[in-house]
Amino acid sequence: MLLLGTKTLTIENTTIFADHADPNQFWYLPRPVKFARRGADKRASFTFIKYKPAAVAGGAKGGGYLMFDVDLQLDPAIEQRILGKLRGIAPDQPKLSAVSFDEGTVACVALNLQGSGGTTAPDGTFKAVEKILGATIPSLDATNSATFSLVLSQEGATILEQAFEQGTTPVGVLYNLKYTGMRPALEVKITADLKRVYNHFSAALSGQYYFVKVGIEAAFESLVQNGAIKIEVTNYSSADDRAEKEKWALDFFKENLLKEWFEPTLTPGQLAGGQVTPPELPNRPTPTNPPTEPTPETPPAPTSERQPATLEITSRDPNPSPNGYTIEHSPASTGTTETLTIRGNNPTVRINGEVRSLDANNQITINIADNSQANILVEYPATTTDETFHLFFDYDKPRESGWSTSSKNYLSYLNNNPNPPDVQFSTTTSRQGITDTPGTHISGDGNQLKDWVQNRLAVPKDVTIKAHASFENDDSPEKQKFNLKLSQRRSQVAKGLILPLVTSTTETAFGHTRARDAQPQRVGDFRDRVAEITGKVISTPAAKIEAKLSRPAPITPTPTPTPTPTPRPTPTPTAGDPAIALKLKFIHQEEQKTVTLQYNRSEAVQRTYAPQGLIGLLLNDLADKRKHFVEVDLDDSFFRVFTVQLDGSIDFNRIGLKSAQVAIDYGNPNNAIDHKHADFVFEPDEPAEQKFEVFMNSTADTTYRYSVQYHFDPGSDWEGRAYSYEIPAIPTDDRTLAINPFEHLGFLEVRVVPNRIDWGVIDSIDALLSYQSPTGWNKSKTFTFTSASPAQAWKIRLDDPNARSYQYRFIYHLKDGTKQESELQTTETSAIALNDPFEGALDIQFIPLFTPGSLRMMFIDVRYDDPVNHYHREERLELSGTSTAPIPLRLALKDRTKRSFQYRLTVVKDNQLRQSAFVSTEETLIGVSDVI
Repeated sequence: MLLLGTKTLTIENTTIFADHADPNQFWYLPRPVKFARRGADKRASFTFIKYKPAAVAGGAKGGGYLMFDVDLQLDPAIEQRILGKLRGIAPDQPKLSAVSFDEGTVACVALNLQGSGGTTAPDGTFKAVEKILGATIPSLDATNSATFSLVLSQEGATILEQAFEQGTTPVGVLYNLKYTGMRPALEVKITADLKRVYNHFSAALSGQYYFVKVGIEAAFESLVQNGAIKIEVTNYSSADDRAEKEKWALDFFKENLLKEWFEPTLTPGQLAGGQVTPPELPNRPTPTNPPTEPTPETPPAPTSERQPATLEITSRDPNPSPNGYTIEHSPASTGTTETLTIRGNNPTVRINGEVRSLDANNQITINIADNSQANILVEYPATTTDETFHLFFDYDKPRESGWSTSSKNYLSYLNNNPNPPDVQFSTTTSRQGITDTPGTHISGDGNQLKDWVQNRLAVPKDVTIKAHASFENDDSPEKQKFNLKLSQRRSQVAKGLILPLVTSTTETAFGHTRARDAQPQRVGDFRDRVAEITGKVISTPAAKIEAKLSRPAPITPTPTPTPTPTPRPTPTPTAGDPAIALKLKFIHQEEQKTVTLQYNRSEAVQRTYAPQGLIGLLLNDLADKRKHFVEVDLDDSFFRVFTVQLDGSIDFNRIGLKSAQVAIDYGNPNNAIDHKHADFVFEPDEPAEQKFEVFMNSTADTTYRYSVQYHFDPGSDWEGRAYSYEIPAIPTDDRTLAINPFEHLGFLEVRVVPNRIDWGVIDSIDALLSYQSPTGWNKSKTFTFTSASPAQAWKIRLDDPNARSYQYRFIYHLKDGTKQESELQTTETSAIALNDPFEGALDIQFIPLFTPGSLRMMFIDVRYDDPVNHYHREERLELSGTSTAPIPLRLALKDRTKRSFQYRLTVVKDNQLRQSAFVSTEETLIGVSDVI
């Protein structure tokens, strides 16, 4: 075993230890920290990779990896030089070996992060190095190798590359190793001249009856000083070590001498003739009952005493630990079984490296023998909780016009610069949203959302997206559809912002149902104009506690020396009879013995060795740095993906469409390897967006073919040639395929709207519409209108979206029993105004001029005569006494030049009926009052 102490050497900047037994064996502490070398060419094990993503949409960034092996090995040339110098020391051929390490750890420090394998950069900090992967314990063999891989952000890869190029030192490796060595042997020689020692103590004992322990210690110190006792320390490591060993030797000799004090070769103060005593004094009375000498008691043999075990927390990561994370020790009252209670969430406990299970009380028992210890490691996983990010929008944003996932409007949201502007979306100040879901809640703009996903969400980054619209007190089917589509667009924006950064997403659009069903109901609340993204964030970080539970060796108490018997007291002299003081006689005896004691003791201790080195310095060891730095473009042609985004944002109900089926073919159909086929179905309840995604074929084709089948509902209002249509395959290279039925089929919706009609003359009107297709089929429709009829619509599905011409005519049924027909008209308009057949009309307005409430009622009688055309009209209008609005009357004319008519007023007031005469006029604005 290697020997610590004065024989330690430093040769070629390397620490060399001698062996405790073999004078030809030497041990060295390996150095320096350097790259491990592999293979026949001894290439340094170091690789730096930086990469850029295949696509940057949605904020995807590049990054890098730094991978390397380090070890601790002595250079062979230095080893030979050391052996050469040891040949002058060793008696025979010297042997040189590396120190064997008992245990140890290894860590990496790189820019912003320090730790062993598995260390992750904390949230909320600049992350040049995102994670350290690799070793926590070196190999602990002849090389003590350790492997690391650093996960770098885009910024970290750039910093490290430039730092390496300029020869700086941004990355280092730290070892912490423990090895066992033999302490310098305790070699002490004690030489004592017992003649001088006994003379010294005999004089003292003859001159006094009691001898105090302090006096003994002082006497021993004096004997050392005057040379009666000599102490020689032949092996020590320092001046302090020598002084400590001299003190130990003196104490050792003193204890042994005191044990032998009453059993020397010649007893001090005692001659062969007996102890000398002074003569008796005259007149000294003899005591009646002289006290007897007490018999000394023999003390019991000392027994060893077991010491209590103690718990020592050696490290915490983080420090302090999260609230409630700790180790509690319940000392054993008897025996060696100790109990530990582990506090905290889901701990994993290792005792001397072995995983141990906790009982129901989170407790574990450990047997700690005398003079032993147990190393304890408790690891806690990180815990997570829900957090919701509220991404707000303006009332009707994003707008539907021209919307798709390839539109400029959509892309402007992904760039965090909506066009047209969206004030709520662009607000970076956090606002309180609806907090129905558990967990914490925050808000912000698009960039803040991406930062939240990238830097705050826990891995795996699984999120749910719930999109809503505000309730505006309108629950009509049209408004429900509008708000559902609005919330779908908001969900698309949220998904597009975070898609490259998350592991998975689940999206749901709710329209305004949440606000409508709330209690109390929320109307026009901006907090419902939102996409809510919920994911898991770390609530308690991962933690680690290291501790040591140890019990020292038993203590053997020092035996209590047998007390000196109390001497018989001298009788008290008679009063007036003075005592004569006697001078004790110095007793001299010969003790010629010289004692030599030698003591040897050795013990093993554990020491720490912490070599370290910086990567910048180690990089100089690379023979060709270009072989160790790799740049990767993830847009590899072999892995290049051909993607078509299918957008089926169709208003199915508006055109009576049940489903649209799309078939896509990519590559040559005759080449089974290169040809890819997929079918997609779009229905009202299915997602509006789907994706065709395959690897590019060997010829890197960018075109594909697609065909569509449209299936319509026979129960809808739409008429057409058929209920299913198949569109032949169409070649295209458009990566965003919008499924648009209006591109392949026509949808003609004609509304016939009653307009200027004198229902006083006309009983009913028939509207006859007809369509003739260029392919030969035709459809017709007849609507009948009366004075109570609203506008009516004809919906017809066309094979050709451009063939929109149709014909119409009207048949008027007059109240006199006759009928008139209009001419046949051809048009492409979507609305027809239905008017009466007359050439002109009188549009008369009777305007009340009386004070409201001044009369009960007024009647207006109107006459019109056209004898030439045999046309006569009589109409009566009624006004209440509170009317203020004008009363209209339309009189159709067969002769537009004959515009004269008559009117008469009848007023009911004050229980009277007053009537005016008929007045002839051609004016169409007539004021009426209660003055007749």
